Amino acid sequence: MSKHVTDKFDVFDEDHCRLRCYFEDSCFSYNFGPLEGGVHKCELNDEDSASHPTDLVQRKGWVYQTAEVLCADKVCPAYAVCRYDGYEERERCMCREVIIGQSCEVLGMDQSSAVASCGRLKSFSPSFPTAVYWINPNDSVAFQAFCDMETDGGGWTLVYSYTFIDYEDFTNRSNAITPRPDWPDGNNEVPLSTTAPLNETHYAAMRFDLWSLIGEEVLIKSNINNWISCLPDNGSLVDWKNGRLSCKVIKDLSNLCPGVVPDRIKAIKCGVRFRVGGNTGKHNYYNLNVCTSSVSPHHDPCGQSKPNYLKNVQNPHGNVFIR
Repeated sequence: MSKHVTDKFDVFDEDHCRLRCYFEDSCFSYNFGPLEGGVHKCELNDEDSASHPTDLVQRKGWVYQTAEVLCADKVCPAYAVCRYDGYEERERCMCREVIIGQSCEVLGMDQSSAVASCGRLKSFSPSFPTAVYWINPNDSVAFQAFCDMETDGGGWTLVYSYTFIDYEDFTNRSNAITPRPDWPDGNNEVPLSTTAPLNETHYAAMRFDLWSLIGEEVLIKSNINNWISCLPDNGSLVDWKNGRLSCKVIKDLSNLCPGVVPDRIKAIKCGVRFRVGGNTGKHNYYNLNVCTSSVSPHHDPCGQSKPNYLKNVQNPHGNVFIR
């Protein structure tokens, strides 16, 4: 419907759009748009097609619907629960306060509804999809971040996406990953980033001081090595502390050395190494090396610092998530 739109915003599904119309006294109908970038457009109208039939215009992929009375003998959508409203003296769908605001604003959809992390968002409701949300880890200025809500239970905040300077000549000492986060005592041989990446091929890095506020468990994904997750023992990435980790393989991309996982971390000025069974340069599983004058950025599923990475991969890259 055209000419009568009073409000518009992004939603994840039609249930959310319908509820927003229900809670808006002036809404008599709504327009629900097609999926774009992981969200739908929702438009609230202050009239309906019964009173203005000539304003009902077809748009490809859009749905028009008049407002409904929810609850009673109907099932409320996931965003709400059915409760008796003493003021209206009837049952109606009411927003789940722990998930959304009084007007059914989904958490993380804008700056005002930002949450601390993707893990916090996931704890409110397991139905949140993988997407970009607004977060505010230090209760200061909210910003957008990419949330993986599927891998190994979900709730992962993307803090770093990188690519390689010279994937074709991978073992060359001048090869490194880029950009670099503002890690402590970091070398400045590749460009610095302090902007949160918004997808897995948006090569950027969130400010390092925010990582520990998001969580302590680390997920490393790459399309040239196995995916791993690690919990701290006496070593920690977010605390920039050398020592032991408890890691597991989340996804096997390589058929080499099944069952091998890192068990320790080494943080230095050229980056961070996830190592297997030893603390020398010969034991790297993931070498997130940001120096072009050091060793190559090993991505070795055998943890031997050898060129066992996947070859001939289009758009080679890697990602670090925290929860």
